[in-house]
Amino acid sequence: WTIVNMPPDNHCGFHSIIYGLRSSPIQIDPNMLNLNDTDKNLVLKLRFMLIEHYQENLNEKYKEIINDPDYWLEDEDLSYFAEKFKICFCVYDQAADRLRNRVYDPNLGKQRSATKEERRALRETLNVFTNITPFGESCNFFIYLYQKGNHYDVMFPKNYEYNTQAKVPKRIKISERSEEHTSELQSP
Repeated sequence: WTIVNMPPDNHCGFHSIIYGLRSSPIQIDPNMLNLNDTDKNLVLKLRFMLIEHYQENLNEKYKEIINDPDYWLEDEDLSYFAEKFKICFCVYDQAADRLRNRVYDPNLGKQRSATKEERRALRETLNVFTNITPFGESCNFFIYLYQKGNHYDVMFPKNYEYNTQAKVPKRIKISERSEEHTSELQSP
């Protein structure tokens, strides 16, 4: 795997989507999301898309996104973006992978390294990848996310062709909602 680090600025999930789309061969309608825009504007646009989605579906989560400038993406949000952009996310969970190499030993009263047989059994039962797909559709493109703790990076399988010249998002700060979006967010 090749891992591309996203800025650790509380917006890494949004940055991962942006970079994944920028590095992909698929075309996103620029009226929906202009990938040449600034990183901050793209993060704000993705946040606004989520807010609109949750408002339209009478989900109170939109209030959390409005009130928390450092809102972190969740699997439910990735499901929305998978549907919106007709892409698939494959999320690798580093913590789950570590669990596959450790077992609790009641005789020791603590965890120990798993034996070869135990690791094989854990690999069969503990999935470290979560696929998030558009409802009822097959995937033409995957964005691979590397989740470690509360942070997302983007990863690519070896020999995977992607746009290596794609602009990696920079660290941003959203101290308060931008005035242009605030009036739009006041509707129910």
